[in-house]
Amino acid sequence: MIEMDARVSSFRRATHMAQLIQMQGMVAIPAVVLADPVMTHVVEHGFVLRGIQLHVEGDRVWEHEQVWLVTPVIGSGGRA
Repeated sequence: MIEMDARVSSFRRATHMAQLIQMQGMVAIPAVVLADPVMTHVVEHGFVLRGIQLHVEGDRVWEHEQVWLVTPVIGSGGRA
């Protein structure tokens, strides 16, 4: 979890950010950064995370609400 204070956030307020990763074979690569992540449900093998993805295009910033099913990576050092 990353904390951004209002001086550097395009939201103009303090924001929490979550960096999600995805596995491609044995390599972990960044998937998306979610602003204001909220865990909405816990399921058998993970949880559902909702947040806002920022997309910058030229001088405009677009906000897209994203919902992700987050599951542990087996062999990542965790207990999965």
